[in-house]
Amino acid sequence: IPFMPFITQSDGTIMLETENICKHLATMGGKFVVDSKQEELCKIANSPPMQLADPLYNLPDGGASLGVPPLEKWLEAVTPVLKDLVGKLGDGPFFAGEAPGYGEAFIFHNLDNQFALAKPELTTAIGKEAMAKLEAFYARFAALDGIKEYLAERPKVWGVPGSKGNPVGGSKDVGTLTYFAGIKSRGEPTQMIAKYGGVQMKVNLITFEEWGQLKSDKIPFMPFITQSDGTIMLETENICKHLATMGGKFVV
Repeated sequence: IPFMPFITQSDGTIMLETENICKHLATMGGKFVVDSKQEELCKIANSPPMQLADPLYNLPDGGASLGVPPLEKWLEAVTPVLKDLVGKLGDGPFFAGEAPGYGEAFIFHNLDNQFALAKPELTTAIGKEAMAKLEAFYARFAALDGIKEYLAERPKVWGVPGSKGNPVGGSKDVGTLTYFAGIKSRGEPTQMIAKYGGVQMKVNLITFEEWGQLKSDKIPFMPFITQSDGTIMLETENICKHLATMGGKFVV
């Protein structure tokens, strides 16, 4: 077993090669289109530069130790491929037409990592109209039966600690934010930043009376975060920056 993924079949034999596995599963399922065009699409998705978004997003050095080019060079290489894919997609809802093909699962995976990695830069490179077509395909594929359930259940944190996908490592649970109930003020941007970055943050909204009882030299103002170790994080600007860094999606 020289690499992954692989499937250990019921008779104990091993199935290797991602493209073979994808085609086998699609054939077994009988719902995805399986033809030579989808085989080509799957190969494009599994080859540089499309697949290089995986190490760029998931590894701390962006895959440099494996020979992966830096982000700027990858953007140059992937731009014409994405433009060609937009042409292949055309006006159809899917690359295979009205029904999706199996290679499109791999293309969706590519786009998922690429959007998380450098969506603004890719939009500039291929143009807003082309990006809109890719986004529309992405949304349609994500809504497919089985796919939407998988996406809802899959992990929320990706990447080796220190990578683009997981810049701080470990859990994205930052603790509990406390602020006034019914007041749209400094507590709101902190919650938006947490939501956008997928940061897990409990929110404790309290009344003015409760704040009067809670206020102390240790906690002189709100909002504040009670972290998992019990320490208190104060200052709205510090909290915003911390949440953005934890989320790894906002420019910091």
